[in-house]
Amino acid sequence: MKREDNEIEALKSNWRRDPAWDLEDTEGFEEHRAELKAFSDNQRAQWKDQAKERHTKLENMVCPLLGIGKEGYGYCRVEECAWWHRDREKCGVIQVY
Repeated sequence: MKREDNEIEALKSNWRRDPAWDLEDTEGFEEHRAELKAFSDNQRAQWKDQAKERHTKLENMVCPLLGIGKEGYGYCRVEECAWWHRDREKCGVIQVY
């Protein structure tokens, strides 16, 4: 059965808030499978890109507990940091927006 546009948009909105199921397999929306599959694939790609951006932002943060050593080089008190990046030898904090 073909659904109204407002029903499809409501389904997408509900799925966006709780994507615990495969949107394109929603019962009663079989005729819209291709549209729903394209939408969910696009949304998941956006979420993945956003997560990658957040991760990169966290990786590049400098620890606010940074101190200056004898030679003028910065150091971080690892035990007081929320997150330590071993490869870059710096720590950062996780910010919640």
